[in-house]
Amino acid sequence: MVRVSLKRDKNIKLFRKIIFKAFFVFGIIFVLSGIVMAFNRILFLNNAITVQGEVISLQKDITKDNNNHTSIIYKPEVKFQTKSGEVITFVSKVGSNPPSFSVGRIIEVVYNPEYPNEVNQWGNHIV
Repeated sequence: MVRVSLKRDKNIKLFRKIIFKAFFVFGIIFVLSGIVMAFNRILFLNNAITVQGEVISLQKDITKDNNNHTSIIYKPEVKFQTKSGEVITFVSKVGSNPPSFSVGRIIEVVYNPEYPNEVNQWGNHIV
């Protein structure tokens, strides 16, 4: 009986060590990923230019899940002019229902002057 109890205690300790190490490794991975993402965002914002853009339409995005439940979100289509005069139109990767933006709304667009077609959503701005 004592042997079984000791073996069980060793197994529990080993299991706890493995779980601790797994959580530690995943924690480090998530922290490093967050640091890299924050660093990339800071680099982007340091080089980015802010201009005015206009929501010209709302694109309806319809999806169905495994239970055949339909979900509709609205993504703003935005038009803006770069500092060099190029007119860029893009559809946001992020949408909502109800729509966060209305057609005709003027918003700030933040873009990389080297790659003005690469635009992402950031807070209340379109980045």
